[in-house]
Amino acid sequence: MRDEPSAADDGLEESSPFRRPAFLMSAGFLAVVAVLGAVTFIRSPAPRSEQPSAPQAGDTPSTGATQAPASGCRPSDTSQQVPAGPPPGVTWQVYKTMALPYSSTAGPLVVSADGEVARCFAHTPLGALLAATHLSSRYVFSTQWRVITTEQVIPGPGRDAYVKLRKNRGVDVVVPGSLGQIAGFQFVTYSPQTAVVQLVMRFSTGQMSVSAVTMKWQDGDWKLELQPNGSPSASQQLVSSLNGFARWGGV
Repeated sequence: MRDEPSAADDGLEESSPFRRPAFLMSAGFLAVVAVLGAVTFIRSPAPRSEQPSAPQAGDTPSTGATQAPASGCRPSDTSQQVPAGPPPGVTWQVYKTMALPYSSTAGPLVVSADGEVARCFAHTPLGALLAATHLSSRYVFSTQWRVITTEQVIPGPGRDAYVKLRKNRGVDVVVPGSLGQIAGFQFVTYSPQTAVVQLVMRFSTGQMSVSAVTMKWQDGDWKLELQPNGSPSASQQLVSSLNGFARWGGV
């Protein structure tokens, strides 16, 4: 993490909750890619074939889905209980220097061959939580951001704003220690159609910030809904402790 914000080409600063503590961010900042060194524009490669992780028995409940889940996407988690503590059976893997959670029952069960796109989450609170952590980071940092914004972000002003800003920018360079790490979470609301999850990020300075991420169930999977300015959260705030949040993280 850098101590000073870096200006983007259009004079606006980044607002990813994974990159900055909240005092450097506001709802007015657009979610754009930071310049962390010499960045060369790289066209996103064509999506590679996806290989599902071992499918689990049982299908995801179809309530609210506008189409069946993709082939090989069969999460076995069906619990509608909202997690109040660290979910069991979750493992962590490093993506772009940030630890992200994985569950063999709730997702992501399908990851692209290059590791950049993760999908297939259970139609449950746990599935929504896992999707929130993955999609709100991958849509910013993935080299396959075009695929993610097209297939895993809800259409609307937020997606349009982000794509407009991002399409001519280089792939973000992530240096170790520059990203926040997930430290906790709390559900604000949950229904089978919409989940709002607060994610707490801890930075290398020890500071923590919290942001609310909105997920919607559409086309057989959880998708990220962006704010009108392209950010994943309307606001972010510093927190001094994890009181009131479930402590959860891979680092």
